[in-house]
Amino acid sequence: MCEQSDEDDTTTTATATASSGDTNTDPPDTLTPCPRCQTPVTTVSAIGPTDAIAGPCGCRVAPGLLARKREERRNRGKRRERRRKQGRHDQQDQHNQNHRHDQRD
Repeated sequence: MCEQSDEDDTTTTATATASSGDTNTDPPDTLTPCPRCQTPVTTVSAIGPTDAIAGPCGCRVAPGLLARKREERRNRGKRRERRRKQGRHDQQDQHNQNHRHDQRD
C-alpha cells in the first residue's frame, strides 16, 4: 500500500476544489497586484500600524492594500453603471424630444 503525505493530499484537494469551481478564492487575474513586485496578493498580514506583509510574495506593503483596491474596483463598477444608465436616459430623452416634435407637426 502506498502512503500519501499530507502535502500531496492538500495539493490534490486544492486542485480538485479549483477545477470543480467550489471555491471562494478569486482567479489570479482579479487579485490585487503587489505594488512592489506585481505578484497577485492573496493575503496581507499587519506587522505594525504602518506596515504589513503581502502574501505570498513577502513584500512590505501598506496595511489596507486589499481593502483600498477592493473599494476602488467597486467604485469603478458603480461609476460605469451610472454612466451606462445615464446614456440610456439621454437616448430616451432624445427619443422623447423627437417624438414630441413629431406630434406637434
